[in-house]
Amino acid sequence: VVFFAPREPAAAVAELEKIRADGFTLVKMASWCWTLPKPGSALEHTAQAVLDWCDAHDVRFVLLQNIQFGSPGEGGGLDDAVTAPLRAGRFLTDWLRVLHGHRCVAGVVLGNEVAPVAGNPHDHPKWWAGLLDDLRARHATIEALNAAWGTHFADFAAVTPPPAGSRGEVDVQRYATRVFDRFYGTLFEQLCVPALGHVLYGAKCAGDPRLQRACESFTTVCWDDVLADWPQWRAKALGDVAEWTGKPAFNAELHLYHEFYAYG
Repeated sequence: VVFFAPREPAAAVAELEKIRADGFTLVKMASWCWTLPKPGSALEHTAQAVLDWCDAHDVRFVLLQNIQFGSPGEGGGLDDAVTAPLRAGRFLTDWLRVLHGHRCVAGVVLGNEVAPVAGNPHDHPKWWAGLLDDLRARHATIEALNAAWGTHFADFAAVTPPPAGSRGEVDVQRYATRVFDRFYGTLFEQLCVPALGHVLYGAKCAGDPRLQRACESFTTVCWDDVLADWPQWRAKALGDVAEWTGKPAFNAELHLYHEFYAYG
């Protein structure tokens, strides 16, 4: 159950009692970069009450902290993702302090409906510089890149963003996916694991089985609403990725309005 906690601790616990009475044993509590449990804050008191209750009643707890890859205002600027991913830690460390020591904590999901985003040389110069380094390492010469892309660039400094659907887009998306994985992976490995140990970690992505397989830092195959995926091979492929990688599958939201068979 996605849990939007009421402000008052007693009201939050009352909601949890209702959720448990309906037979649910896992809650995912949503938070944003502007909802942090600072020491002594009302949110800290509510969060502690929620976690204490979950500890006592064998209800598992997952934090969804919306650090949004590709959004500078939400901790995920592309240049920082390349050169300073830990800057996003300021939106996470208060939560890790509160979560630490609670046995109910099952995992942390960073980002809601996120995906690799490609940068451009004007708006994201550090991201673009990283891409050019990657292209040099992959193709070695500009002649080899031109042969692979079907282009006529004079040198690597002259490379421009490839059009959608072109051969060059494959290289760009491959690099974007690696930056995406490394961004969240740095937060998991350097901040989350020391605080919480090896619980489940992932980002709530689109139901793209290729992306899920590429994100090696994730310890769960996590996505947003399998019922929204069409055609049905995508849903099956997500299960296959979980089986191939040995990671548990976590359909992080279930939207009944996407269930065409029963509600369409």
